[in-house]
Amino acid sequence: MTEATGNEKNMEDEKLKILAAFDLETSGLDPAVHDIIEIAIVPLNPDFKRSDLPEFTARIKAVHPENADPESLKISGLNPFEGEDIQKVATDITKWMSDNHIERIEAVGHNLRFDLDFFQIKFPSLFRIFSSHCHDSMQLAIIINDISLLQTGKKLFPSVSLRNLKLQLGMEDPVQHRAMDDALDAAELYRRLQTKLIIN
Repeated sequence: MTEATGNEKNMEDEKLKILAAFDLETSGLDPAVHDIIEIAIVPLNPDFKRSDLPEFTARIKAVHPENADPESLKISGLNPFEGEDIQKVATDITKWMSDNHIERIEAVGHNLRFDLDFFQIKFPSLFRIFSSHCHDSMQLAIIINDISLLQTGKKLFPSVSLRNLKLQLGMEDPVQHRAMDDALDAAELYRRLQTKLIIN
């Protein structure tokens, strides 16, 4: 067995700050009452396309399945009684980051405030993994609408929902309401929205 060289050790010790598509599915809309029931974190390249780093996904058993909102469950099709214990998922996230030398994540998502608020309440000790700098496709669409209003007097996007933005930007497949699919949709949406911004 050979000993690692200094350069190899430095590469092993070097921690990565990455872009990653991020989405949660929840048992309702209120993080004080409802639970995270699915999570996806998908590393991205600087062009917002999927990178070679492995993703993290997990189904999570609701801590309080009795509080689940039937409408939310109908949308995702997920059973709040199924999945891993939330403490195990927290451990698995930490291990996934350690195994892949990830120190900090710049989240990419749609309506990220919702997901980040849930994550902060349900995984308080892990919230530090997220950079304060994030990339929200909904917020970017709102900014583009503001610019369009200023320049043309009308909004470019009548609605900034994930579904409507996907349709307007030529992403024909329906919104899945599953964490992995929605995370990747948000990243592709962000990439396409960037082309609507012209910097003079």
